[in-house]
Amino acid sequence: MKQIQRNLLIQKTILVVKKYNNGELPHGFFKDTADIFGISRERVRQIAKKIKVSQRSSKKYFCRNCNKEILRKSSGRKIYCTYNCSKIWRQKQLQEYICKICGKNLYTKVMVAINND
Repeated sequence: MKQIQRNLLIQKTILVVKKYNNGELPHGFFKDTADIFGISRERVRQIAKKIKVSQRSSKKYFCRNCNKEILRKSSGRKIYCTYNCSKIWRQKQLQEYICKICGKNLYTKVMVAINND
């Protein structure tokens, strides 16, 4: 099988599987496809990239402060859209109180339950 025909067949396979899996590719799809066609998983990923298909999760993440959608890898730890949003969030979490002994204004962290779903 010529390389061009193989690449077209892989592209069609990717599009059909994506269509019948609610727009997502199953975990390990690139590896399984690579094994069938006798090429590397990376090559399958490159072919998929040409037709703008990714195996990344479609889970959406939102900034804790402003609820703006943010891009991050599923394993990433980014929880704010910008550095300024993180500063604002941290400032909101502080509660001012006056020390009963010395009378100074002090700050303490407010405990907030966060749902990461």
